[in-house]
Amino acid sequence: MFDIGFWEFAALAVILAYNHAFFGTLLMPPFDRSEGFTTPVLQGLAGLLLSPGKGVLWYAPLAWLALIGVFRWRDAGRLPDFLLAFGTVLSILFLYSAWADWAGGRSWGPRFLTTVMPALALMTLPALDGLVARSWPRPARIVLWTVLALSVVAQLPGVLVSFSAQEALDVKAGLSLSQLR
Repeated sequence: MFDIGFWEFAALAVILAYNHAFFGTLLMPPFDRSEGFTTPVLQGLAGLLLSPGKGVLWYAPLAWLALIGVFRWRDAGRLPDFLLAFGTVLSILFLYSAWADWAGGRSWGPRFLTTVMPALALMTLPALDGLVARSWPRPARIVLWTVLALSVVAQLPGVLVSFSAQEALDVKAGLSLSQLR
């Protein structure tokens, strides 16, 4: 069923030995008892998509262009490519929606979704192609340029604000963990 070569087997053996030696378990490091998939999926999903500071739709406005492109992917006969990227994004999105700390701790933006940002960017290619090829009408291109500019501006707080210092001030002021999220 699985065709595992020598190097794959050796890598797996090293990982299992490491986990057993350092954590006393073979498959994964032990979690804190408060961790696990305990968040209601819809709550975590809303947080990962819409919450200020953690929502991917605010953190990466470029994501807005992803679903616009689905029709162009279909018309170009490349719908399977879109569906593969979409399925990748959706699976990780739903996985971390249920995680106890879906927000990913002290980070700007949805930290757990960074692994699927290339797939999300791939989904935006038809919209960006319309921008570069000038095949879209001028008002649509202005909207595209605006979304691209917002995507750059949204990254500035992650670079310019010390969230650790701000969180320390917020905790000192008496904010709870749920309020910090």
